[in-house]
Amino acid sequence: MMNKIRILMLEDSPEDAELVRNELEKTNVDFDIELTDNMYDFSKALDEFKPQIILSDYLIPNFSGLAGLEIAREKLPDVPYIFVSGHIGEDRAIEALRKGATDYVLKDRMTKLVPIIMRVLKDVGELNSRKLAEESLRQYEESYGVLFENNLAGIFNSTLEGKVFRCNHACVEILGYDSTEDLLSVPLPELYYNKQAGDVFISSVIENKTVKDIEVQLTKKNGDKIWALANIGVVHDSASDQMCIQGIIFDITERKIALEEIIKAKEKAEEADRMKSDFLAHVSHEIRTPLNVILSYHNMLRDELSSDIKEENDYMFNAIELAGRRLVRTIDLILNMSVIENGKMDLMLMKTNLYNVLKNMHEELYKFAEAKGLKLNLINKVAEPIVTTDLYIIEQVFQNLIENAVKYTNRGEIDVTIYRNISEEVCVDIKDAGIGITPEYITKIFQPFSQEETGYTRKYEGLGLGLALVKKYLDILGYKITVVSQKGKGSIFTVRFNNSK
Repeated sequence: MMNKIRILMLEDSPEDAELVRNELEKTNVDFDIELTDNMYDFSKALDEFKPQIILSDYLIPNFSGLAGLEIAREKLPDVPYIFVSGHIGEDRAIEALRKGATDYVLKDRMTKLVPIIMRVLKDVGELNSRKLAEESLRQYEESYGVLFENNLAGIFNSTLEGKVFRCNHACVEILGYDSTEDLLSVPLPELYYNKQAGDVFISSVIENKTVKDIEVQLTKKNGDKIWALANIGVVHDSASDQMCIQGIIFDITERKIALEEIIKAKEKAEEADRMKSDFLAHVSHEIRTPLNVILSYHNMLRDELSSDIKEENDYMFNAIELAGRRLVRTIDLILNMSVIENGKMDLMLMKTNLYNVLKNMHEELYKFAEAKGLKLNLINKVAEPIVTTDLYIIEQVFQNLIENAVKYTNRGEIDVTIYRNISEEVCVDIKDAGIGITPEYITKIFQPFSQEETGYTRKYEGLGLGLALVKKYLDILGYKITVVSQKGKGSIFTVRFNNSK
């Protein structure tokens, strides 16, 4: 619904005012008219009524239409002022228009009034829209100018031929020039480290209209090469009303240098890892070969001389076997940890019956426990403890956990229990009655080369890699391990297979 058009009339004749009103009522437009006949009321209405159009007689007692025009132009310069008079001649009309009147209508030609009003209002609307657009543009350009000059990124504009005609302070600083004028004198292609590549790049921008996040090599004024991240496109420049190239550049030279150093360091680290792996493999071969010979001949000699070995000398053969196995285990731990850290562990996942795995291990380690006077129990509370796992890894995990339980337990029993927890996940507890772990050390128990007792006076041998390897293996498979322990009472290690529901 259209709002009422506010019309202020400066007219001393009620009859003439009624003629104007009657003429306006012939239209479908809703008007709100306020009538004044003196300077005071007219001036007050300008302030309070805020008319959208003013209709004025030329001759007013003790006042005049021209005086009203002067006041209106001071207070409301953009409001149309139309003279409606029977006493205005051509000369007076020209004078009024020269002083700022919008138009005039003779009272004996009242039919022209409404069309003139409608035309004037349309012109005013278009003028206001244009002024609003111009003000919005001015504010935008003012804001853009602030952003342009204060931006940390280098911003520039050039013609499609490559002549730079605008750049901000950051662009001048990035390229090492003394001033904006100094930089504007350089053609855009010559700012590239490779001028031929610069020509090709600019042609590509013009063809594709925009190029985003591309790394380019530019040349500073002193000849130094820099790396820049560029976003460049073809845009319309409102100032010149021409298409131009606009670019935004960020100096990424330090980032590129840092990245190159990281890559070199990574390559160096990878080479060191490769050399370490080669060294460990070589050392393993050099140790395993003679060690296998020693252990093989040890077994042969023991079998050959079994009837002649005195009972008191049998411990020597046991010592050789235990020392050899300890050395093999140490080599295995170091090599396995190296494989994991180098990310070279290839998984072979398959459905595995956990009871069968632990049963075979129980038979193998039972004598090891019995030799210390311990009892190793395997308890299965799950009908089909099937898990998806890597067989080699899971054997390594439980071998380390059970051997640790035997090593740190001096009397009593060790229980290996398979069961389901309240979440229906298959779990394995390794419970011992050993020396236990202090609360202070339990947070470090899975760290490589970590042992609660250190130095040459420690009671238990080992590198401190076993539990660290167990944790890394289980992390690779996505399984969980927890430990509950009390110093002097024993420990319970729990492995939870969270893919076994």
